[in-house]
Amino acid sequence: MTRPTLRIVLLTLWVALSPTASRAADPIRLSLTPEQRSALGIEVATPERAETIPSSALPARVAMSNRSHERITARLPGVLSTVHFVPGEIVEPTRILATIESPAYIELQRGLLEAVTQLDLARTTAERESALAAEGIVAGRRVIEAEARVTQAELLVEDHAESLRLAGVTDVELSRLRRTRSLVPKLAVRSAMTGPVLEQLVRPGERVAQGDPILRIADPDGLMLEIHAPVAVVNELRTGYAVEIDGIDSTAEVTSIGRDVDAQDQGVIVWARIVDPVPDVLPGRFVRARILTPIRSDAHSRSWSVPNTALVQDGEHDWIFVEEPEGFLPLSVVVRNRGSDRTIVEASLPDDREVAIRGTAALKAYWLESASGAD
Repeated sequence: MTRPTLRIVLLTLWVALSPTASRAADPIRLSLTPEQRSALGIEVATPERAETIPSSALPARVAMSNRSHERITARLPGVLSTVHFVPGEIVEPTRILATIESPAYIELQRGLLEAVTQLDLARTTAERESALAAEGIVAGRRVIEAEARVTQAELLVEDHAESLRLAGVTDVELSRLRRTRSLVPKLAVRSAMTGPVLEQLVRPGERVAQGDPILRIADPDGLMLEIHAPVAVVNELRTGYAVEIDGIDSTAEVTSIGRDVDAQDQGVIVWARIVDPVPDVLPGRFVRARILTPIRSDAHSRSWSVPNTALVQDGEHDWIFVEEPEGFLPLSVVVRNRGSDRTIVEASLPDDREVAIRGTAALKAYWLESASGAD
């Protein structure tokens, strides 16, 4: 090891062990040979542009908006016969969730079939009256009356069919009923959305009235974050800000900000829509969220994300070491946010420059020695 290198190492130890050794210094270009850089363990990396500043980790709960869940209810009174899904399973609109044995369903089907029979009779009568009128046997008025009865019968059939649709019967099932003329004793219950079953509210064999809830279904694309944020944080928020969730590969977007303070934690509720939900994001789960506030930069100074190891302190100032062709240049920065691993700083730094991320204590020692020599 050369004598200048040994002296830098000794100064590095002195700086690391002496909290009072730091002092303000002017930026001086630090010349280092490749051998010296290697001996001091200096590594460099390109800083990342920082567009946002994350808040501290805020308590949040995964919840459902009013539009993100569905209560599956009994469309007709009866006895719950079967339930084909259990909580946690994914349902689809085409799948039958449950069946209900309902006398009211039988009556609706019978009413439709009777109306269809009356329609067939009215059409047959209208055809016969039309043929007789064409031969001059009956008056044309009878044809008009017969066609009117066909129209009334068609309206009656559609009225009964609509009542069955409101009960949850599909057009395919209606067509089968009209074709087979066979009554179905059990009413099929379906969901209008795709999502997991959250809760089963009725067991098979229990009687349900019209409108009673049977299952609760969640829409994974409509999950929300209920974030409890301090008033100081809320004052800087706007709708549309992005939200990160600690430990989960999913993001959210602020949709609304509360206007009253919670009595328990003295925070304000911030609602954020989860943009890209993953299986780990389930309703009721408690998570930690960070709201990202956009950074306003100008042409002279921009914000960068650097590892915490890239920063050194001298007095009240923070510095990074910018790599140059023959060494490094200390550059004063303004810290905008300190994280556990990375720090966001504001600095006049070109896009293509790299900074030291390892060996910064040695560079600081060399810098202080050079500044002392310059004095």
